[in-house]
Amino acid sequence: MVMKGKRLLPLSVLLFVVLVSFVQIVLARDSNQVRDNFSSQQAQSQKDPSETIPPRPRTEAAIQANNFFWFAFNNGRYDLIDQVLEALVGAYLNDPGDALTAGFIGTTHLWRLSEQSRLAEIPATITDSIVLGRKYLKRSVDLYPNAILLGQLGALTMAEGQIDTNDALSKDGLSKLMRSVKDWPEFNLFTPGYLFSRMLPPEDENYQRGLEMWWQDYEICVGEKVDRSNPDFTPFLSREVHTGRKRVCWNNEKAPHNLEGWFMNMGDMLVKAGDWSTAKKIYANARVIPSYSTWKFKGELEERINDVQLNINRFNAAPDGSNGEYKPVMSASPYACAVCHQK
Repeated sequence: MVMKGKRLLPLSVLLFVVLVSFVQIVLARDSNQVRDNFSSQQAQSQKDPSETIPPRPRTEAAIQANNFFWFAFNNGRYDLIDQVLEALVGAYLNDPGDALTAGFIGTTHLWRLSEQSRLAEIPATITDSIVLGRKYLKRSVDLYPNAILLGQLGALTMAEGQIDTNDALSKDGLSKLMRSVKDWPEFNLFTPGYLFSRMLPPEDENYQRGLEMWWQDYEICVGEKVDRSNPDFTPFLSREVHTGRKRVCWNNEKAPHNLEGWFMNMGDMLVKAGDWSTAKKIYANARVIPSYSTWKFKGELEERINDVQLNINRFNAAPDGSNGEYKPVMSASPYACAVCHQK
């Protein structure tokens, strides 16, 4: 979808400020530490995060609310978010020691923020999801450390710090995000680049670091260096696993089109950076995934392949259309989550 004259959304302005502040303030003060974190190509966790939430008795309301979340999330039912939150928060109030339910509440608020462009008008109060999401994610991580939720907590902590002009809170969010990358690189290496792809210009050094982290994620998941001039995924299809730390690299029940969405976003990052030739090869990797034929967003990817050179300018245009036709990168699109998670 190409957009002309689209008004810049208030939350997009907010998050842009968050990312600029992150680059100008926090990174400037901890540049050596952050550079080391970003350049680490073989980050290893101190524990196997395969089982991230300990088994414990759970209420029937919590189980039903969690199932409702997955129904809505896996079917792209953004319109059900308020009902999902009502069920989850109700279950949490009955059992505030349930780390999993607290985590789902935080993730639902993050979903609301991520796919905000589905809404015709974005209310200022949508920023409440930053505050509430952080509250519940912190509760979940405090109850039981979880690398996936820690990464989400880091992102929302940075955002809340900027809202309150609280530099210390923003630094704390950065620390959490970087720790989540170390704890589970196979999952969390994608997070900084995913954020930067929608907010930073491609010439920014942190955009380039984020893109490098996607290459590192590719290599960690397949277990070897890849030929970046010809990054064909076909030879690695036989390495698919569904247990252990690398299970998050593959399609699974919770993210049935994880790989297709992953290659779409990486392709968008390369296109935005002007490397349309490599981007076409990355996009094409989605076609070799066995589930590609059932992917609801394959039309979007095929359109990207056809328009790959045109999209260099579109991805870099202002969202208000003031300097040409605008097309959002995947991470800024209405399907930012659904592209991987929708059945």
